[in-house]
Amino acid sequence: MTTEDRYAYWAVIEHHRWWLATDGAHFLEVEASGKLDLLMARRIAREYSVARNIGNVADDGGKAANGLDQLLKAINGSRWPATLVERAEICIELAEDHRERCKRLGAAKRFHAPVSGVTKLMWFLRPTGWTMYDRFARIGLIDRKDDPRLFYKTLSDDGFAERAQAISSEGRKAGLPLHGERIIDMLLLFRGSQTDPDPNGTPFETAKVMNRRHLELLPPERSAALRKLAETVADRLLPDDTFRQRLSPRRTQKAR
Repeated sequence: MTTEDRYAYWAVIEHHRWWLATDGAHFLEVEASGKLDLLMARRIAREYSVARNIGNVADDGGKAANGLDQLLKAINGSRWPATLVERAEICIELAEDHRERCKRLGAAKRFHAPVSGVTKLMWFLRPTGWTMYDRFARIGLIDRKDDPRLFYKTLSDDGFAERAQAISSEGRKAGLPLHGERIIDMLLLFRGSQTDPDPNGTPFETAKVMNRRHLELLPPERSAALRKLAETVADRLLPDDTFRQRLSPRRTQKAR
């Protein structure tokens, strides 16, 4: 397997592409204000496809009240413990409280606890030592069981924080202030996406096409630096077998 066939290589470049396109701007806004505001959170929820389980509800006065608005107040004011597992518990609690709040305000029964949405919004507020809970990332780490507690415990046991810090440090040396946490997230997402055949291509296959063009669009010096960082991460810091893999056999189209 060549370096450019590895998940981690493209995870670095994918993070850089998203960072320049949207994530970096969101991050700078949060950094400037010290909190997530409603307009930004709405954009993030749409871009990360988590708006459905946040929803809109009506308050007691009959005026339109956005469930996201109430959730943001809770996120911005939440505790943030030291460990990954404890942080996961905070996000799960916030998501479950949101679901109950929506029920009290008369929201439709379709609402579920938006654990994935909370973890994504929280990353933009507190990115260091934290990562998102996503379906493909979860499959890439703990198979198909929807268990955020197991997901974060597995990451913690396998040295998530230390690996993320090492990757971020290598990026800063290269003049690329990227987040190792998101690169690990992309690695898991790519790995998990490969278990679900799709005639239109998996996220990993799509990312390779888009990121080759992304490299072409960058100034030559920046493209070369990004490629070198991606090679370093893939070869030394984040091999494809990093973190435990508990994947089921690849499903066939008939099985779906």
